[in-house]
Order: sequence, then C-alpha cells, then structure tokens
Amino acid sequence: MEELAKVPKFKTIYFYCRHADRRRNSFVAVAAGLLAQLIWLNPHFLDYLYEKLSAKGVNVLSSEGAKELLEVGVRSCPKMYIIIDGLDECKNGDQQTIITWFRNIIEKLPREFDGSLRCLFLSQEDKVSTKSLRDLPRLELRSEEHGRDIAAFVERLSRRAQERFKIADDERDLLTEEIKNGADGTCCITQIYECSSLYCL
Repeated sequence: MEELAKVPKFKTIYFYCRHADRRRNSFVAVAAGLLAQLIWLNPHFLDYLYEKLSAKGVNVLSSEGAKELLEVGVRSCPKMYIIIDGLDECKNGDQQTIITWFRNIIEKLPREFDGSLRCLFLSQEDKVSTKSLRDLPRLELRSEEHGRDIAAFVERLSRRAQERFKIADDERDLLTEEIKNGADGTCCITQIYECSSLYCL
C-alpha cells in the first residue's frame, strides 16, 4: 500500500474482507468501505452521496444503490488503484457480485482511459475466484517460496526496532519469533501465504 501511495497522480483505495462478519464480507460492505475512502479523497463527493440517498429516502445502502454510487465515485478519480484483499472470505454470491461488478466497470472503460483504473484481487484458491478470474494475469504466493523472504523482512525490521528503542538481543529475538509465529504459536507466514493468488484487472 505504501509503495502504491508513492505512484504520482494515482489514488489508491482498498478493502480487507473478513469471514463471518457481514460488515466485511459482502458487496455492500466492500462498496461502503470504498465509498468512505472516496469521500476522504474527494470531500465534494459527500454532497453527491447525501443528495442521492436523500432523494431516494433511504438511510441504508442497498446492493443496487451501492453499485450506482460506487461507479460514480470511482469514475470521479481519473487514475485509481483498487485493492480487495481476502476475496475468498466472502460468501459465494457476494464474491461473484464483487468480481463481476469490478470487471464490468474496468472492462467497459473507453480505450483512451485504458489503464487509468486498475484492480487487484487477493484470494485463497477457491472455486469462485479461480473460475471467474482465470483469464486475468495471476501471481501465486506459496509459503515455501515466500516464507523465507518474509522471515528476512521481519529480521530486518526487528533489528531496526532494536536500534531505535535500545532493545536487548534476547528481547529482539523474542519479538521476531512472536511476529513470525503469531499469538497462537503456529506459523502465520504459512497461514497467510498458503496457496494465495493475486489477480490483476
């Protein structure tokens, strides 16, 4: 995310989906999270949202309303990256809606705007994403390939923290292991990157 924020003239919005949490695993949840960020990027967009919702007399975002508002919001930024992480955490119907909606928005852009709107989906391998995104560029992340890179990054990070906060070697080692293994003692690096895929739209 930090690297994308450095890309000149491009704005980045993102959403992290979460299993068994309807506030974080539906199309409406994704749309609401992205709309909130669009308001932050373009405060005038809030006036448009208020006017639209007031005209319809609703105070709860519906799926169709979310699609309409999100399309206007996304198109109001000339160059944008959208990242949706944990696509597999959504129920199949919502997962398919998310994929279909974003594909339609991006694929129907006029040729002169090609590349001005990009979307990155991160997902564990599952039936819906594998089938619906099979024709997109894909990068697989597997624990055996990336675990060492992540471990090396954690090591470097812990050494910087040690220097900055004057931490003893044994405390630094404990910190490093805690980050690598997570609170439950299992390797979170393996859990996160076991058969994950990145799809670029």
